[in-house]
Amino acid sequence: EHEFLRREAARGERTMASVIRSYIDEKMEISEEAWTNNPMLRPTPRDGAGESREDAGINLDHYLYGCPKDWIKVNGKFAEAPPLPEDYYSNPARQKAYDKMIEKLDESQ
Repeated sequence: EHEFLRREAARGERTMASVIRSYIDEKMEISEEAWTNNPMLRPTPRDGAGESREDAGINLDHYLYGCPKDWIKVNGKFAEAPPLPEDYYSNPARQKAYDKMIEKLDESQ
């Protein structure tokens, strides 16, 4: 490589450093097509299958695993859901009553 650079420099009557700089400039040059025909710069297409509920981010566990919601929408704003009864997981009647109460309160459904 050193010998090649020396020959190229002698052939063009310039320094080895200028030969190296010209190769770097050549490789670093970005063609106009890279800006006009670049798929990475195109708008991201919408994926209809990716539609989600407005509270999906804050109630992710509810939608993934069926846990009770942490947040509910009340009067147009999200607020923390009322605390679970202590026997929520062991008493089906209490669980059903709590879930029904949340259904009535939550406007995001």
